[in-house]
Amino acid sequence: MQFPLKTQLVGSLDEFRRPRSLVLAGLLSAAAVVMDRLLTIPVSPVLEIGFAFLATALCAYLCGPWVAGTAGIAVDILSYFLRPNGAFFFGFTLNQFLLGFIYGLWLYKRRPNPWLALGACLTVMVLINFLLTPLWLNIMYGKAFVIFSTAKIIKNILKLPIDVALLYGALRMAQRAGLADCFMGRSQQAKFFGHGLGIEINELPVIAPRCDTPLEPGMVLALEPKFVLDSIGPVGTESTY
Repeated sequence: MQFPLKTQLVGSLDEFRRPRSLVLAGLLSAAAVVMDRLLTIPVSPVLEIGFAFLATALCAYLCGPWVAGTAGIAVDILSYFLRPNGAFFFGFTLNQFLLGFIYGLWLYKRRPNPWLALGACLTVMVLINFLLTPLWLNIMYGKAFVIFSTAKIIKNILKLPIDVALLYGALRMAQRAGLADCFMGRSQQAKFFGHGLGIEINELPVIAPRCDTPLEPGMVLALEPKFVLDSIGPVGTESTY
């Protein structure tokens, strides 16, 4: 299996210059925070089962490893403030960066298949769940964590096939829906995803790549990201800030 590392490591940096990718990463990061808050099953004070990784993996698949890793940092910090579980520790923030980065290395610009999903989940399981997380918890709680570490290993092994199936299913759905191609439109994609509000409904600044109007304190902005799906039509949200 060949990995286009130049595309994954170098080419993916261009995603930071694409407003579509940044907005998409923001939407999926928000989804990850919501999933972490609502779909996490606590087993013990230091052992949980969650599904927020699916939003992170989709972000990596669509936006690349660097954007997904950076979004992971934001997800970790926001999730901690919304649902704190013990003391804040930077090691877990590093875990979230690596989670998005690893998924991006395996999935970005690649056609989804079960082996890619398995490779991504195995890499995350070994590097993050088996090596780094026990290390961070050992730093925080000491050698007594060996018992919890054993339970975590068993949980990860049992959950691996479920994670692989869910990840592959989510990637296939994203591929079939053409999410990367239908963000902000299909044949006629919108060139902006937000604008100012004031006396008029639409005012400067326009949130678009070529708009150089500076953002100033007191400005009111409306952000309106959306997907245009063939069988449904536009699906999105508009929020004012």
